Amino acid sequence: MKRIFIILGSFFACVLAIYIFTGMTPKDTQETKNNLRILDLLPNLLSPLAVDPGILADFISLSPNGTLDLYDCIFWGPKDVLKAYFEDPASLKVPILRVNLSANIVQAGPNSFHNGFIEHLKKMEEEKIKGFAYIETQWGDYPVVAIRHLWEGQLNFVAWVGLNDPATGLTLLFDLVYPIEKWQPNKEERKLWENLLTKTTQLTDGDHMVKTYRKDIP
Repeated sequence: MKRIFIILGSFFACVLAIYIFTGMTPKDTQETKNNLRILDLLPNLLSPLAVDPGILADFISLSPNGTLDLYDCIFWGPKDVLKAYFEDPASLKVPILRVNLSANIVQAGPNSFHNGFIEHLKKMEEEKIKGFAYIETQWGDYPVVAIRHLWEGQLNFVAWVGLNDPATGLTLLFDLVYPIEKWQPNKEERKLWENLLTKTTQLTDGDHMVKTYRKDIP
């Protein structure tokens, strides 16, 4: 029988995720035992994102409390930069990435998000809201929608990536974090975001990786 994606409301998606992701427990350490970089960056995800991310080689995954928990948030960046940022956000001089499971945007199909969400973005674009823009793209089989918008005087860059899990429709939320004294990132800082969106590629053995990883989860 053909599998279908269930469109869930934001609250129900979060509640269901608690049960679906019983194999996902916060890590007590920030080390992982595997050879695939994405599993180091996004550990303990029952439906792993089988991609090679278009980010710098020195980017690692850390969290302020020492536990890599995607229900909260984790950060990608150089180790020394992240640790300094956790101590003092004003110390940030280069852009980093924040990642977490989205609480309210769900995947509605193999290559799409909830239609109401996309229609809302189209309406905002038609209204020519200052600073707003959005694009839809793919990381292989994974649908991606990215937006740029003004919030509290700062230009924000966020993107949702579908995890291709038909049981939950869950998505990951990526957020560009850059020095707070600026209202927008400069051209060099924006490269991190552009490379993430355009240079991330699906792993050629992604399906095998997902199946193998699920078997290894106790």
